[in-house]
Amino acid sequence: MLDRYLDFINHHLSDTNHKKLLLTVSGGVDSMVMLDLSIRAKLPIAVAHVNHDMRGEESDKDEKLVREICIANEIQLHTYRFTPEDKPTKSFQEHARNLRYTWWNKLCDSAGYKYILTAHHKSDAIETFLFNLSRGAGIKGLSSIPNVNQNILRPLNPFTKAQIIEYAKLNAVKYREDSSNQEIKYERNKIRNITIPYLKSIDPNIEDAIAKSIANLSKEQSLLKQLVHSTIDSHTEMLITGYQSIKINQLIQKYKSDTSQLLYQYLNVYGFTEDNCNKCITADVGSEFHSDTHDLLKDRGTLLLRKKTLLQSISLEVDKYGQYQLTDSTQLIISNEFTKDSMAINGLKFPFIVRHKQSGDKFCPAGMKGATQKLKDFLTNSKLNKWSKQDTLVIVDSNTIAAVLPLRVAHDYAKPIDHSCLYISLRYN
Repeated sequence: MLDRYLDFINHHLSDTNHKKLLLTVSGGVDSMVMLDLSIRAKLPIAVAHVNHDMRGEESDKDEKLVREICIANEIQLHTYRFTPEDKPTKSFQEHARNLRYTWWNKLCDSAGYKYILTAHHKSDAIETFLFNLSRGAGIKGLSSIPNVNQNILRPLNPFTKAQIIEYAKLNAVKYREDSSNQEIKYERNKIRNITIPYLKSIDPNIEDAIAKSIANLSKEQSLLKQLVHSTIDSHTEMLITGYQSIKINQLIQKYKSDTSQLLYQYLNVYGFTEDNCNKCITADVGSEFHSDTHDLLKDRGTLLLRKKTLLQSISLEVDKYGQYQLTDSTQLIISNEFTKDSMAINGLKFPFIVRHKQSGDKFCPAGMKGATQKLKDFLTNSKLNKWSKQDTLVIVDSNTIAAVLPLRVAHDYAKPIDHSCLYISLRYN
């Protein structure tokens, strides 16, 4: 088993001697075998243990065992003990999982660990398959738990629970039994302790058959993902603002009722639900949908996708040529030389103000014969999307709006005059 474990590590990680690995160890047989294999493989590891404090003395004994093994092998140990605030009355398992992953990733950021190793194994994949099947999951939910998912590595994926227990017996690996694993109040435990044994009583080889189905579904999911991305990419353009514009009307015309499923296969990686993807097709222009990391906006014939950002009010005094960082993704460029993306503003002198639009702003656009209008009306007539309206920047010269970036120069600043001309542009990362 050690040779197969090392083969797995070397296949997925190059130069393991220079990559610090964080092992998540509960004290149960799976994670203690993973720890034992990692020690024997001489991997550069540290250990993270979460004490959920749900089983009183048992939880403390789990932590004690992990601590003893780490001390004996001179392994750095990180511990986290759940507080009363960490224990919700409902959906504890899902909530606890989210807290664990959040803590692990914080450890990676602070201590420089490259990968987080969890003790998921082949039998876990079968449980997940049956659990998701009972909830009506599609091909993605029925696919296997991936060996590598960003910075998460699952080195026990090739092994069954029986193989792990056999290794523990042969190598005298100390571990703790979690009594809560036998409680059938959790749906996963019902699958583990009732459903799978019943299926095995009908067909002793059922686990191998399910594992084969999972492998096939994973291959099909990989192919589907490629086809979906290729399809969406052919109906997508990147706007200069950094927004991704998906031509939803074109997709509807071509794929009709399948469009929502196509969108879901593409957008679920950004945290959007199947319900979001159904609703955004018929939603009114200006409707927004939000995940933890991204925003989605229904515009005229398109869907705009952007990474979630905090809208920060900008008010900047500009007193010289150069580059000014307005936001994490936006730069203001002030130059005395023309470029194809720049706006020429005649008669504008330093210092001047660049700020977000404000209520009551008025603007006299070039080409409007000197007629002043509300900036709000100008932006509406320009048919900007909702986000671009919110992000609109103006250049203010002595309480007069000299330009609306990057749309139009004001009437008095478009005239050729003897004063110097400034060239202003926005750059989006």
